[in-house]
Amino acid sequence: MTDDELADQWEEADLIQEVVYSGYVKAHGIKVLTVLIPNGMTGYLYGPISGHENDIVVLNMSWLNHKLLLLQEDVSIAMAQGEVAVYFSLFSDNMSVA
Repeated sequence: MTDDELADQWEEADLIQEVVYSGYVKAHGIKVLTVLIPNGMTGYLYGPISGHENDIVVLNMSWLNHKLLLLQEDVSIAMAQGEVAVYFSLFSDNMSVA
């Protein structure tokens, strides 16, 4: 069968395929930045983002680093006042493209 014999293709289908394709892993997909806090609850979600973007770009787009720094200021003030406080840290695992 040829394309002419099949159903009409959506005009923007090729563009969408291109947007979600990651040349690095040779796969189509989307990414969602998910932060889990130590008790297992979801602390932060950002996305979905095209699988074409790398992990650093997704992190920068989410402004997660900036938001953690804003939280850190409160911890620093609390420690200066003698309170026992917890520092916020971000540990990363590789994001995968499905």
